Amino acid sequence: MSAALSPLALLAICWGATFGGAALWLAFPDRFDLVPLLLERQGIDPDSYAGLGLLWLAVAGLAWIAGDLAHRGFGRVPGPPTAAAPPGDSLAGATLCAAILCLAVTLCWIATAAMAVGPGQFARLALADPLAARAHLLSYKLFPGMRLFYAALPGPGCLAVMLLARGGLSPRARTRCRATVVLVTLALLILPVVMSQRLLLLQFVLSAWLAASLVRGRVVGRSGLLAGAMLFLGVWIAREAITNPSFDRGAFDIGIQKLVFYCANDLWNALAPLGREVAPTLGMVSFRGVAVFAFLDAPLADVLGPRLDALETMRGGGDFALPTAAFLDFGLAGGAALIAGWGWIFRAAFVRAGDGPGWTVLYAQLGAALLFSSHGVYATHQNLIATLLLVAAVLWVATPRGRAAYV
Repeated sequence: MSAALSPLALLAICWGATFGGAALWLAFPDRFDLVPLLLERQGIDPDSYAGLGLLWLAVAGLAWIAGDLAHRGFGRVPGPPTAAAPPGDSLAGATLCAAILCLAVTLCWIATAAMAVGPGQFARLALADPLAARAHLLSYKLFPGMRLFYAALPGPGCLAVMLLARGGLSPRARTRCRATVVLVTLALLILPVVMSQRLLLLQFVLSAWLAASLVRGRVVGRSGLLAGAMLFLGVWIAREAITNPSFDRGAFDIGIQKLVFYCANDLWNALAPLGREVAPTLGMVSFRGVAVFAFLDAPLADVLGPRLDALETMRGGGDFALPTAAFLDFGLAGGAALIAGWGWIFRAAFVRAGDGPGWTVLYAQLGAALLFSSHGVYATHQNLIATLLLVAAVLWVATPRGRAAYV
């Protein structure tokens, strides 16, 4: 298995891009003149970056390396992809059905919300005020967790790409996998313009690339990854042009400056809390997605309310980075222990990525989450949990040995 696909390599790429984007703004302030305005909107003072935050990131990095090395010393060694017989038509068909199910539920949700005010009025609302359109959509969910069907779309897409890269499929199975990829790509290109959650497209692109590379045992599809990045950039620019009409700039300029802004914003979120007095939040930052998925977020928020409210003054837009979340939850020693645990877990997932379709997709999804770990703890987000459960269900239903993919 290529070391370029390992957790440490993916973390280095993520944080290198984050620091690089922030440095780009500092190096060319005249070119990125909208960034200070966007930071001010979020209540971020560029002069208040906490130096202690850099020290904590260094400690967290060492803790992650310790966990990674511990698994290398006591765990399995990654080998080549398992040379098992490739999945047949049933898995390709189940993957397509899962994508169609997710898309059908999502479109039913959108149609219900649109009919409440009229399709034309809803379209105008989405173009004029996307935040209001999103609030309107959320008020018309037909059942709890309905939007997780939308959030789980990267799962079938990633599984289909993995099957295509693995090869050995019949013409019928290849057609089904290609149809799945097209459906998921179109859905995640169009829907985020109205429904937000652009990270779903990024999750799909990155996880699909990782899955294809893992199956081949080397980094592949650089041109495909570039094409996916351009698609994501196009959706990003379209969304930003709609949501920032007050800026008298071209859509491309606004989109690029917002990308640089998010690098500066994420870096501030990662560093700022380390310079303040913080009461431990006991896992509600690192594992909030798990609590949401289990419907425990409300009661836990009641118990930890004051501590969670205090954090709102310590961040700009988005969420806290993965290492910062560990510190906020458990302090210095506990946070370092959690980070070391993450290092062990991600290394274990990487080592088993060649053991079967389920493990390949599992690490592809977790690896993609690592690639934007400076933006939030997506590895435990409810969206990722829903995605992995959907993939597990597809494997369970479609293959007689589906259980073996996770055992």
